[in-house]
Amino acid sequence: MSQTKTRKPQEFYDEVKQKFAQERDLRLNFRPEGTQQFNSELTGNLARYEVDTYAEPAKPREPLNDFVECLFIGGGFSALLTSARLREKGVESIRIVERGADVGGTWY
Repeated sequence: MSQTKTRKPQEFYDEVKQKFAQERDLRLNFRPEGTQQFNSELTGNLARYEVDTYAEPAKPREPLNDFVECLFIGGGFSALLTSARLREKGVESIRIVERGADVGGTWY
């Protein structure tokens, strides 16, 4: 019978965390610009999509400070549908945070 080395949960967690850090660094260092590769600078005919023409200017307000059972970051279709199903199941304290002018996703 062969013996296998048993690792403590913390050791396993540390090894996985180290592997993820190595993979992250590999991907970020593969391209010299790093995360800047994800910044879009649309020009020409596509530049019009950089601005939401239907959005009204944001009104300044005080930040909210409350407790919620469920928080959605992004108000796309999945967040809307899931929050509706949660409401059907009795979850009342739901918050959807959307940085765009309206919820629903990018439909235009």
